[in-house]
Amino acid sequence: MDTTTYRYHSAQESIIEDKEMVALMYRYHIVEEYIFNPEIGKYRTYGIKLTASDGTTDYISDVSVSKLETKRMVDYFNRYQLSSIHFQEAVENML
Repeated sequence: MDTTTYRYHSAQESIIEDKEMVALMYRYHIVEEYIFNPEIGKYRTYGIKLTASDGTTDYISDVSVSKLETKRMVDYFNRYQLSSIHFQEAVENML
């Protein structure tokens, strides 16, 4: 039984203010999740959602229990416009 709960944080919270970034091709967002694990119970963790300008989305769940660590990734991905094809690998490399 999946008991995951999601709460999306606003894009403004994670996008670094930059006048040059008017038309973003990729937007990364922090997603707060509550996941149940039979061994440790319910815990809060953070995932990352990607929304591309063409409307496609991707999502990586349970990236970190640290909101700060996840926010740093999201800020970096937004600032440098990480391509969607590198999303999974970039998250793995930054952990």
